[in-house]
Amino acid sequence: MRIMSNILREWPRTDGKILVNARILFGKEDRILYLKAHISDTTMDPSPDGPLVSSDDICDDLILLDRESSEPIKLVINSPGGIVDGGFNILDTITGLRSPLWTLVRSSGSFGSIIAIFGAKGHRYMLPSSILHLHGATMVIAGKQSDVESIMEKVNIFKNWMLDLLIEKTELVKKVKQIEAEISAIMNNSNGEEHEGKKKTKPSQREAEREAVMHWLDTERFFTAKEAIKMGLVDHIVTPEFQREFFNVPK
Repeated sequence: MRIMSNILREWPRTDGKILVNARILFGKEDRILYLKAHISDTTMDPSPDGPLVSSDDICDDLILLDRESSEPIKLVINSPGGIVDGGFNILDTITGLRSPLWTLVRSSGSFGSIIAIFGAKGHRYMLPSSILHLHGATMVIAGKQSDVESIMEKVNIFKNWMLDLLIEKTELVKKVKQIEAEISAIMNNSNGEEHEGKKKTKPSQREAEREAVMHWLDTERFFTAKEAIKMGLVDHIVTPEFQREFFNVPK
């Protein structure tokens, strides 16, 4: 199922109106987008879990708004996540924007939460009763051994990218005692250890951080707005006054 609002909007340097694949755009001046479905890398994939939104559509919307102005773009997230390839497509597009991206979480899971965390520092918001969900990699792989090995190489690349993002964009390494203790244990226990007659190479600090965060995410993690702020996942809880300001509600 393809979600498409079919909003017709006037854009500069055009002779008429063009179709914008936005979930919702209240008006040209509002610059508000909705991400409210499973993220896909195509609009054609069937999903047993509900409607899909193509990452390409979201990227197109972001680029169109960025071309129009460098004012902040506001992304409201009510998404359980989705395809990793599609999620990274959105992150790469966000990285290239001149406009800062403000994110507001209504409910986010998996890659929906990663996108929320990737918003502009100081402008990552959660509603008071919203929940942000993180988990480790989950997958089912079948096929020839060579195919499985090739897929696992790609999975490991994506996994490291995601772990690096969480390490760099949040305070997990500093605020979670379990992660901090495991990093220390990994670094200390690797000194002089031998495996199959060969001395193990001491991991780098980043490798130890990745391993510790990955082990911590083996358990499903759910954060209230206050907990998410404490962990550096978001920055602010939305007040009624700010919500009206965010959505440009007239006073």
